[in-house]
Amino acid sequence: MGNCLGCWRDAEQTAESLHILGADSWTQYNAPENKGSADRPGYLASTFYYYTEALRLVGRGDPLYATILIDLTSALQLNEEGSSRPEVEALFESLADAQILPFDHGQLHIITANLGGYYERLWETSLDEMHFERCVANYNNAALHAITGEDRMNILLAVAELHIRRKEKSHYEKALEVFSSALSAHPQTVTERYKIAEGMYEIHKILYDGGRDKAHLESAIAQCGSALDLPLPQERPLRLLFDYVRCVWVLFDKHEITPISSGFRMKAIYHGREALQLLSKTPGHSDIKFELVIALANILSFPGADLRPSDFEEALHLYERAEVIKPMDGNQLGKMGDVVWQHCRRTNNFDGLEAAIGLFRRAYDLVAEPVRAIIAFKIATIYLEKAKSDPDLELAREYYSMAEKDALTEDDKLRFAKLGDDALRLKDLAGVRWPGQRKRPIGRKATMLE
Repeated sequence: MGNCLGCWRDAEQTAESLHILGADSWTQYNAPENKGSADRPGYLASTFYYYTEALRLVGRGDPLYATILIDLTSALQLNEEGSSRPEVEALFESLADAQILPFDHGQLHIITANLGGYYERLWETSLDEMHFERCVANYNNAALHAITGEDRMNILLAVAELHIRRKEKSHYEKALEVFSSALSAHPQTVTERYKIAEGMYEIHKILYDGGRDKAHLESAIAQCGSALDLPLPQERPLRLLFDYVRCVWVLFDKHEITPISSGFRMKAIYHGREALQLLSKTPGHSDIKFELVIALANILSFPGADLRPSDFEEALHLYERAEVIKPMDGNQLGKMGDVVWQHCRRTNNFDGLEAAIGLFRRAYDLVAEPVRAIIAFKIATIYLEKAKSDPDLELAREYYSMAEKDALTEDDKLRFAKLGDDALRLKDLAGVRWPGQRKRPIGRKATMLE
């Protein structure tokens, strides 16, 4: 049987002998053959007892003091049961200012890191704010005394994670401060920079969700982009590729920002295509595929960018692909109708206007009432643009009337009513050129009207 409490009295009562007995008890506690033994708790109690007594006998200026303290704090930090002797806790209370002891940086790093781990375990079971504060304080001291950049980085990342686990705005902000400190630590590996960028992205995204502050959304996009820019040894994470595209679309859609001023559009298109390529190799994920396809199509065709015909064509292909995955809702159908309409305008080819009208009609039946007036207005405007006969003008007037009926404000009702009246007057004019009758291209020998 291993050591027991009180057995040390048979040996010389010196700090060295007590330290050896404590080390032996700790070895017995961790031995594989004792994992299920009834004696195991006794080995742990003996470990703390011997180490504590050894500390009591040795002076703080003795080199053995640091060795014993490191072993004691390591045992306590790795204690699977999470228990400890009251006198050990009292000892840790007295070590709140451990950095003033005559230890070297390496010893102080180990001791304060162990103390941080000890208080972290106490906090996890007690949720006591005092335990949390002592945990963070000791970890900060451990980072301060770290010998290597890797040790310092590991501690800082652990502190940031602790603040994130609190799920409170003030702690999210503290986590950002810790990540910023980590960024100033040199050198940094690619993996470390990735963890920092990913962590800052997650926090900014959470803070944006909590307050809809555009600055947090832009910071989230920037940090997500930084993580994706790193030369990782493996494929870039699909989750971050997808999140980048989704966040950029939210920025465009909710915050009235143009793609040209944001600088994110081309990067979102690139990452969106890469994400779709990765998804094509993976079965399932229909919801993710659908959302990604829609977001990428929306970004490709978003007004304000210098759109090329190929952008419209790719967006239309993506919308069609989305409909294969699952039916689109009214808002999505409306956006697809916008793309078809704008493509016709940009290419001066109006053969696709009927397709745009069809999409808007489907959208009208599915959208919420506040949006119906806008959809009806768009249909009326298209009929007016393509008008080559009385029926087109009559349909324009009809949809302006629907827009008037669906409008929520008196100003909008009056505006739509006037547009309907204008279409009716145009219909009644004799010899007028229809809006849809356009001049032939320059150089063709033809009449002015088609």
